[in-house]
Amino acid sequence: MTLNPTRANLLLLRKKLETANKGRGILDRKRKALVNEFLALISEPRRRRRELVQILQKGYKATILANAYIGNFELSQMAYFMKESNPVQIEIKNVMGVKVPEISQVRKEQQANEKTPIPFGASLAVDEINGIYTEALQALIDTAELEHGLRVVVLEIEKTKRQINTLDNVVIPKMKNEERYIQMRIDEMERDSFIALKHVKKRLQAE
Repeated sequence: MTLNPTRANLLLLRKKLETANKGRGILDRKRKALVNEFLALISEPRRRRRELVQILQKGYKATILANAYIGNFELSQMAYFMKESNPVQIEIKNVMGVKVPEISQVRKEQQANEKTPIPFGASLAVDEINGIYTEALQALIDTAELEHGLRVVVLEIEKTKRQINTLDNVVIPKMKNEERYIQMRIDEMERDSFIALKHVKKRLQAE
């Protein structure tokens, strides 16, 4: 809806236009910062995923060897009585206005009586498997955090681009058109007033 062509509305519209341009600049700086963050992070999840695959392959080989040395039934029994891994917690951190998850394990100290009893002959094999899969769990947590964080950054980049496009293609052009229209109407009214005053002056002089 076009505003009434008054100087007060013209000043108000110019302030809104100035605010829109400032907002557009802030969004553009945010977009550039997010793109830089994306470029800095893009290679890390791939590297972490490759490391995770290597650790899992190592764990698979260690499990096969332990199975051959101890036996499938005995290894399954030991796995059943092994202490569960520490639970995972998710916290949200704020990066440039973007909420990014931070995933970590809750650290708990293991008591001496909590240690799973393992026959001496199988101890080394089981300890190796346990160590490998503990490392794999941490690698999985790190990979999930990075990949999800990267996904959040990508979505925020797309959202910011849409906001900038809306300002560039809809909001700011509409304000500029209204500004031109109001300025044109004010100029016309001032010309009309000037001409009317000249006519009045001529009549008064003629009398």
